[in-house]
Amino acid sequence: MKYLILGICFILILSNNRSWAYRQPSKVIHVDFQYLEACEEGGPKCKPISISRKVGEKVELVLPDLLRTSISIWDEENYKKLMQRTGTYQPIYRTGSSEEGKRRKIVLPLSKLRDGNYRVWIVGDSVGGMLELHLRTE
Repeated sequence: MKYLILGICFILILSNNRSWAYRQPSKVIHVDFQYLEACEEGGPKCKPISISRKVGEKVELVLPDLLRTSISIWDEENYKKLMQRTGTYQPIYRTGSSEEGKRRKIVLPLSKLRDGNYRVWIVGDSVGGMLELHLRTE
């Protein structure tokens, strides 16, 4: 009986530790509208966004208020296929703001993406263009 109670306590302690990890706040990277405009023009101010994260850390990229915008995230393999128009290609994530006349921030979840380089393709009424992301785990 004593070992059963100790085992239950041990399991409860472990489950509490894991749930605490999920309650940690997200690492949020905000992108401002001027940066998106620079990427639309393709100028030197549109430098890749490098994000370092810890194992298991929740990471989000937040884009400013945008109007009727479609956003897709492309990994290197699918982006190369897209540019060469070869084989089957598709984005690994797609979202947008479809409500006409309403601006809203768009949050892109990056936590489940593997380390590597990604392209975020933005097409919309407010702004468009391509920005590059570099994800690395410490």
